[in-house]
Amino acid sequence: MKIKVINIFNTNKKYVTPEILKDANYLIKKMHSEKTYTETTSDFFEKTEVRGLKIKDATFKDGQFLAKRNSKNELIPYGKDSSMLEFGETRLIINNSTGQIIEHKKPFFKTWKSIFSQVRKIITTAVNNYDNDNIVKKIVHHGAGLTENGKIKAANELKNIFDTFKNI
Repeated sequence: MKIKVINIFNTNKKYVTPEILKDANYLIKKMHSEKTYTETTSDFFEKTEVRGLKIKDATFKDGQFLAKRNSKNELIPYGKDSSMLEFGETRLIINNSTGQIIEHKKPFFKTWKSIFSQVRKIITTAVNNYDNDNIVKKIVHHGAGLTENGKIKAANELKNIFDTFKNI
């Protein structure tokens, strides 16, 4: 007698629709186009970049700024070719080139059909209202640092300080 093993957990790969994938890639391109880099002086620079969007109660983020921890507690980045959509108790990490859902967290009794319906509504709302700050809020990262010229000057100053303390 043969025993047939039935897997009660669906382990099939899931993919978002081509429409959702196209719109998600559009959002990523729009976010990247708003990246700015400004040299405030010859020694310092400032940069801003949009890393995510807040669409009502949902969050859409660029995957290049996301990471997960492995078994050794090391951070492993998802990479440039991914994005995350989080709403309610659901989180989807999507491969932006294939549309495959790399990772997901969803309520057990929620169907994939209803999740994809919500995803389509959220992404479409973001695309149609990208410039409307009342609906789509941008998650922006501001950074500043030293230019190459500034690094050289800082290194020379540090060397001078060490040389001064050597003589004491």
